[in-house]
Amino acid sequence: MFVSEDENGVRVLLTSHEQATRLQEVGTKFRCPACRGPVIIKNGVQLPAHFAHKHNACLASEPESGEHLRGKLLLAKIGQTSGWNAELEVYVPEIKQRIDVLLTRGEERVALEFQCSPISVSSLFARTQGYRQMGIGVRWILGQRYRTLGAATKFVRLDATGQLTTEHLDVQAGVLSRRVGVHTQSYTEYSTWPHVGPQRHLGRYPDMVHEANGVGTALHYQSRKIVQLQNICYVRGQNLAGCPWAVHAQCTDLPGFAIPEWAARVYWLINFWGQNVELAANANFWRTVMAPKKLPLVDWPRYLRQIEAQFCNVLVTAGVLSATKTGWMWLRTPKWYDGLDSKIAALHSAGGDWRKA
Repeated sequence: MFVSEDENGVRVLLTSHEQATRLQEVGTKFRCPACRGPVIIKNGVQLPAHFAHKHNACLASEPESGEHLRGKLLLAKIGQTSGWNAELEVYVPEIKQRIDVLLTRGEERVALEFQCSPISVSSLFARTQGYRQMGIGVRWILGQRYRTLGAATKFVRLDATGQLTTEHLDVQAGVLSRRVGVHTQSYTEYSTWPHVGPQRHLGRYPDMVHEANGVGTALHYQSRKIVQLQNICYVRGQNLAGCPWAVHAQCTDLPGFAIPEWAARVYWLINFWGQNVELAANANFWRTVMAPKKLPLVDWPRYLRQIEAQFCNVLVTAGVLSATKTGWMWLRTPKWYDGLDSKIAALHSAGGDWRKA
């Protein structure tokens, strides 16, 4: 931490090794503004000069890595160069949280939280809600721990265009970057500071044959929900591995599903077969197969609107459904196969066109 209070309750911001040396020579005693516990000055050569709790017992903060210390300084600099007033380590007693960097511009306030350590989904949600209740916006900036797609997914939020996005800070390189269009297997990334860099797409797009083979893999590992789905298909005289190609076509590949997206689509086929599909019933179905707790920062009503009609539109493209004023109606039964081998053979015979397989 860079901020403490002296014996008179005056806020002290530690900004350099030289300042730390002077304060050590004077012998002033310092305390944490949050827990009021004693803190000491650490002035080594490996890390920026900073304050540290004697006993590491503060609920508002935890021991900091060099990445976190340097990252806070860099984020304050980025904020200042972007036209904000940036203040380090502002404690908000109402919610017992210490903001890494508080940006203010007029009446607008934004908390920058540089996350380098593990955090649970429930804590992430609670802290975000706490700031919002105080009228403070929040941006979670992710450190090296969260470079992988899977680790960063719980931090996604919807931007103004409806795309999932996360922000990342490479302290060593001094680069702030943004990922947009985050999906389960891919995203597009570009730097936003110190300059806007070119976009690059990372990961891979969903492959239908790969996804179809994934059904067999899921059946092999016998997960409970997949076994339940397999049994439902058997009762109806169908083989789950031979589910229609439309199940794998034009998937959203978005995170947040409680079960694999292909499995949700199979459940949809079973649930709605033989009846008109009303808009409200369709929307309600997709709510039941999603897991909002996986993505605590997402505006779920807006997010679900991206998902609700996707599969119906695929089935319309395949000539299986027809759109009506109130939803969709069936035109024909989608083709099921005896198993995975016959399913893939049919796709090859149709020249790779899943609509004709």
